[in-house]
Amino acid sequence: MTELATKSEITLKGSAQMIQQFFHYGIHSILYQRGIYPSDSFTREKKYGMTLLVNNDSKVQDFLKPLLEHVEMLLAKKKLKKLVLVITDIATKEALERWQFDIETTADIDEKGSVCKDEKRIKQEISDVLRFFFKFNKN
Repeated sequence: MTELATKSEITLKGSAQMIQQFFHYGIHSILYQRGIYPSDSFTREKKYGMTLLVNNDSKVQDFLKPLLEHVEMLLAKKKLKKLVLVITDIATKEALERWQFDIETTADIDEKGSVCKDEKRIKQEISDVLRFFFKFNKN
């Protein structure tokens, strides 16, 4: 097996909903930055005072929506410690990139997985994660 082009670990901290949103926008950022889908298949979303890109391909949405809902449910129950995203070559199935998201739940999370964070902190945390993805842009 060849060495992966990118091997990255990212720690996500916060509530189940917040971590699910980090993962949601992180996946879409990777899909965009790596050119896995054409740039015209992404729409801009204004969230936390930032403009974020989200793929609007129905097959991508149909795959990600139930997956991310399940991830959020597992996070809320504190049954998930790590999420791994692997980009593979469609023909050879060879892993090209591997992104590991380590989960750290904080003490201020209630049994429903919710926590209040101010908008400035949310924006900064999402911005930090997305900046990390852009740092590894292969294009």
